[in-house]
Amino acid sequence: MITRLYIDNFKSFVNFELTAKSLNLLLGANGSGKSSMFEILVLLQKFIQGETASKSFTINSLTRWQLLNIQTLELEIGSYQYRLEIEHQVQQRQSHVKQESLVFDGQILYKFLEGEIQLYNDDFSPAARFNFDWNRSGLTTILPNNNNTRLTWFKNRINQIYVLRMNPFAIQSRSEFEVTQPNTDLSNFASWYRNLLQEQPAMYATLQQSLRDAIEGFDTLSLVNDGEHARQLKVKFQSQNEETFRFGSKLEFYFNELSEGQQALIILYTLLNYSCENDLTLCLDEPENFLALPEIQPWLLQMADKAEQEACQIFFISHHPELINYLAASKGYWFERLKGRAVRVHPIFQTELDKTLPISELVARGWINYE
Repeated sequence: MITRLYIDNFKSFVNFELTAKSLNLLLGANGSGKSSMFEILVLLQKFIQGETASKSFTINSLTRWQLLNIQTLELEIGSYQYRLEIEHQVQQRQSHVKQESLVFDGQILYKFLEGEIQLYNDDFSPAARFNFDWNRSGLTTILPNNNNTRLTWFKNRINQIYVLRMNPFAIQSRSEFEVTQPNTDLSNFASWYRNLLQEQPAMYATLQQSLRDAIEGFDTLSLVNDGEHARQLKVKFQSQNEETFRFGSKLEFYFNELSEGQQALIILYTLLNYSCENDLTLCLDEPENFLALPEIQPWLLQMADKAEQEACQIFFISHHPELINYLAASKGYWFERLKGRAVRVHPIFQTELDKTLPISELVARGWINYE
C-alpha cells in the first residue's frame, strides 16, 4: 500500500508530505487540496504508463509564488521508494525529466538521469544502460523477465491505484467490450464488471451475497447478450410476496433503470470486494453521495474491517457526519490552506475536552485539534 506521498512545487503543494495508513479519511474546507492530491496520483500514474511529462506536468502546474522550475514527487509503496523530478524551461514552455529513480529496501533498482537510463536486476547488479526520451518515464521501457520482477511489480502496482468520483447519471448499462479499469466517473462500470467476471469468476459469489445483505430484495447482478458482442448489465430482484410482482417472483431492471442510490451501493460493494482480492489502493471522492444514512453504515463497517486487515487501502474524501464521527479521530487527516497559500495536512486527534461534542460538530465549527 501507499505509505508516503511527497509533493513540492505543484500548484498549492509546497514541501507537502502525507504518511498514509490502510484507511485514510481526508477532511478540510473546499479548496484545501484534498481532490488535488488525488489528481496528482492520477497524473503520476498516467506518466508512468507512458504519457509525456509535458502533458502530465505542465508549466501551469508550477506553484505560482515560487521561482523554482523543478517539481519533485516521491511515492513510497511498501519497500519501494519512487522519486521524480520534472524540470520546466519556462521561457520555452517545455518540460522534461531531470531525474527519475526507484529504490527497493534502500538499494537502487532503476535510475534515469539526464536522458540516460540504468537498470538493475533483482539482485541489484547492473543490467542494461541506454539513452531515452527526456520527456517520458523510463519505466515504460520495462518488459517483464526473470531478472526484473521487482521493477515489473512496481509498474503493475501503480496501475492498481483507482481514483474515482462516482456519477450514476453517466453510467450506461450497455457494454460493447471489456475494460481493465473503470473510468473516474465509473461511466463504464458495465464494461469493467464484464472484465471482472472473466478474470475473477470466484469473486462473483461473494459479491452477490454482499449485495443481497445490503439491498433489500436483491437477487443477482448479471450480463445478458445484446447482439453478437454487446452485453447489457441487469439486476434481478426477488419478492418475498409473489403477488407484488405482476409477472412472477422476480423482476429485472437494466442497471441504469435503478435509482442513483441503488447504483451507488452496487458499485461501492463491487469496488470493496474487488480491491480486497487485488491489493488495490482506492481513492474515493465523496463515496457517500446518493446514499441514505442506513445504507452508509453497513458499507462503512465492512470497509473499515477489510482495511484494518490490510486487505486493501482506501483514501476517501467525505463531509458526511456518520463517516467523520466513526473514523476521523483515528484515521482522519485535516487539510488546510492558510490565507490561500501552501497546502498543509495534519493527523487529527481528539482531546478529552473535545469529547463533549461529536467530532463532526467540531469539524463544522472549525474546532479541530491536530498534531
